[in-house]
Formats: sequence, C-alpha cells, structure tokens
Amino acid sequence: MVTNALKAILIIAASNGVAFASNTPLVFRLAYAITALVLVCFFWSWRNIAALEIQRQPMELRTQVGETVREAFQLKNRSLLPNLCAEIYDHSSLPHHKASLALPLSPNSTKQWEVSTICQKRGKFKLGPYSIVTTDPLGIFRWRKFFDRTWTVLVYPPTYDLPHFHLSTGELAGGQSSRRRTYFTTPRASGIREYVPSDSLNRIHWPSTAKMLRLMSKEFELDPAADVWIMLDLQREVQAGSGLESTVEYGVAAAASLAKHLLDKHWTVGLIASTAHRTVVHSDRGAQQLLRMLEELSVVRAEGELPLAEVLISESRRFGRNTTLIVISPSREESWISALKDLAARGVEAIAVVVEGRSFGHAPSSAAFIDSLVATDIPKFVLKRGDNIGEVLRL
Repeated sequence: MVTNALKAILIIAASNGVAFASNTPLVFRLAYAITALVLVCFFWSWRNIAALEIQRQPMELRTQVGETVREAFQLKNRSLLPNLCAEIYDHSSLPHHKASLALPLSPNSTKQWEVSTICQKRGKFKLGPYSIVTTDPLGIFRWRKFFDRTWTVLVYPPTYDLPHFHLSTGELAGGQSSRRRTYFTTPRASGIREYVPSDSLNRIHWPSTAKMLRLMSKEFELDPAADVWIMLDLQREVQAGSGLESTVEYGVAAAASLAKHLLDKHWTVGLIASTAHRTVVHSDRGAQQLLRMLEELSVVRAEGELPLAEVLISESRRFGRNTTLIVISPSREESWISALKDLAARGVEAIAVVVEGRSFGHAPSSAAFIDSLVATDIPKFVLKRGDNIGEVLRL
C-alpha cells in the first residue's frame, strides 16, 4: 500500500510534470492549485488523526448467555478542524459484538456512546484490539491509529430453574441427618446456646441476642452425609449436532443448571468433565463454588478421548457411600451403565442424564441403550433437542 507521504509526492510530481511538459500558464496555475490542495488535504488528514483521543471501557467482564456485555466509548477531537468521518474498527472476538462505526466530529468536540451485545455463546472472548481511520475532505489520504489493548470477557453457560428436581436426603446412602453437634456451620441449625469467646460472629443469632440481652450462638447439626458429583461426558466421538444446537451445549447447560440448583440448596457439589486434560472442580459449597464451576464450564470443549466407562472407573475413588453421582452423557455405550451399576453396588447413588444424540442430527438411535438403562434401578432422564431442561429434570 502506498504511504500517504509518497502518495502526496506522486500527485504533486505528476501535476507539475504535466505543467512543465505543456509549458502553458493555465496548466501551471492548475498544477499550483493541485499542489496547494494536496498539501492542505495532507495536513488536514494528518491533524485529524493526531488530534483524536479515544477511551474505551467495558462495564462487565463476567456475564452469562442471554445477558449483555456493555462498553462505554468516548471520542474527542482536540483539533480546530472538523473531522468529517472518523471510522472506528473493532477487532473483538465476541460474537455479534458490533462496536465498529463511523461518525463526524466538530472542532474541539467530544462524543460518548455505549455498545451493548447480548451474549449468545459461552466461552472466553476478547474485546479489542481496535483502530481508528481518518481521512481528508476529498478522501485522498487515510491515516490509521492502532490500539492493541484488550480485555477478556468470560461468558458463563446458561442456567435454568429446576423446580421439580429434589434430592431427598432419605434416599441417599447415609442420608439421615446426624444429631451430633458440630463446631463448623452447616445449613442445619438445631438450636441456640450462650455465646462463648471461640464462636465466630456468623454463629451469633441476633434476634435471640436482642430478646435475651446477651449474646446467643446458633447450634448446628452435621449435614446429611452426602456429596454430589456431576460428571459431564465430553468424549469427542459420541457428540452430535453443531454450534448451540449440539449435545455438548445441552450437556453443559444441564450441568450448570444442576450445579446452581444443588448449591442453592446448600449441597456440597463437585464437577468432573472428561475433556482432553480432565477438568475437576473439587466438591465444595457456596457462591464461590458455583462461580468456579461456571468458569470451568464456560470453556470446556468436547476434546476428550477416553470413553465414559473408563473415566468412571478412573475417578471411582472420589465416590464413597455418601455420594450421589449425576452423569450427563450422549454416549450409547452400555459399558458405562455397567460401571454405574458397580458404583451403585458400593453404595453410590447414581443418576443418569442421557442427551439423545439422534435428535441433534445424524446419530444412531439411543432406544436400545435407554431400554438397558430402564432395566436397572438407576434414575434416568432423556434430554432431546428443543427440550426444556427444567421440565425434563424431574426427581
């Protein structure tokens, strides 16, 4: 591409060359006018780009599918010359993020605006880099200023309400609550007692304290002895569909929805995803645990090589008699049913969520596999393309 300076030299040289070749006063005057015009346009366009200041600030760097990412922009022209068209080119990787635009600027003026994008795809994306292009009134010269600053936006997968999914403590191995007192807080408060100096502030029961005019602490019982593990099968070969309409995305959404639902109910929840390098979020509870799980589910890909049965066997050490295991998979291999039955024989409570690959495209039917699953005592759910996850997961 010819640089602006070289372009100006070529135009001036060509016009003056024609003038000397013709050796007529009119052509000389025309060459002088062209030279003056080119110099004015050159200076105008250069001053336009030199006098521009831009500020860009994302308002959210963590969001979720269905929610928005917003950015605030401010563009200032510090020149005494008007900028007839400042073109902003955005090079973000966030899908459908339309931050590129062109706008005029008066002398010594500032324009502010916001760009909002509804996130339709989970993942980790870049906002920026971006560039500004300006030109002169005749469009002869174009100057570009590049800004390499970027921001990383993490888009969590969607979560759906599961009003009909209830894990009953009585159905879990060892699921009856323990009547023994515990020195750490659990969701099961059993009574109050007088405060002792070793109690943390979050144990104080303020209504009773106000009523009795002395500090009172809550007593807690041990939780029902049950951890919940969610295992998401991401073996590459068993997936079907593409893009948002795929077994991968439905499986991720189901895992995220189950994690949120169970953590909201104060269960201790862990996650295993059979990606290429095996993603494991160790079991824990609370809002921070949900964020950890959503962060991992935001970026997982169907790149696993091992069949689900092998993953279940290799991870079986994590599942004791006090564990509920929820497996989400589109696999039709009956070997993982056998692996679940072996875990059930050890006292692990198993639940299967089968993502029906046939409904997502060209995949063999899962009917025979589902019949084999029905023959066991393992609770099962079949999730198909277009299904409402909250309606399918009923327990």
